[in-house]
Amino acid sequence: MEEQAPDQAREPYGASRLAHHARELAKGQQLARAGARDARRARHGLLLSRLTANERVLRDVRDLLLEVSARGIDVTPAGAWLLDAYFLVVEHGREIRANMPQGYYQQLPKLVAGPYRGFPRIYAIALELIAHTEGQLDSQNMELMIREYQRVEPLTLGELWAWPVMLRI
Repeated sequence: MEEQAPDQAREPYGASRLAHHARELAKGQQLARAGARDARRARHGLLLSRLTANERVLRDVRDLLLEVSARGIDVTPAGAWLLDAYFLVVEHGREIRANMPQGYYQQLPKLVAGPYRGFPRIYAIALELIAHTEGQLDSQNMELMIREYQRVEPLTLGELWAWPVMLRI
């Protein structure tokens, strides 16, 4: 992966830098052997447990915002957004669980080294995209990331199918 100076770490990538990062990411990732299943099951549980923990935090924050709002205290625009869109967040969690059953998840190529060791390669790509665009996802940067990654290393059809799910996670 590309090294960054500390002052550049916070700046979102533009299209050319994101494309370069995707190609470098593809060059640097190593996949686990197809038969290595023990870590796969553990990581599936980890992804779902993270999802559950995040949902719990969001529910607690929503409850706090509702309580504060009921007392007549103004909430921030981000808090108001969460109150308005909370049902969408909950629905995303349901969709993730429905679209990523453990059997399917186990078929996704997993990384053998690095910070995402044992996780699906497509999950790591999604996290990299989110990190380097400050979460500002649009069709152009999502397509760019996948296209440029595949210039170096092809993704499986299953990974391409899992891409939207991994972005939601």
